[in-house]
Amino acid sequence: MSIRGFLQRVVDDPEVKEVPELAWFKTEVRRVDEKFAGLLAQGFDVQGGRGWWERKIPHVAGREMAENVKEQYGYEIEVI
Repeated sequence: MSIRGFLQRVVDDPEVKEVPELAWFKTEVRRVDEKFAGLLAQGFDVQGGRGWWERKIPHVAGREMAENVKEQYGYEIEVI
């Protein structure tokens, strides 16, 4: 999720907005966003967050993320 936040900062950066390759980059981010949003749609809602990707927790994750989610939010998510 932190990586998605980083991608948004890149897209919003005034200097990057001048780069011709930005259109390609944004298209690729949107393509990945569609898949990521689908994963999050089955997850849990959480408070706060600046972007849509920070307002949901996936229902499956690796062991470390699952442990962090349980500790921080109290949700038990499936470990893959």
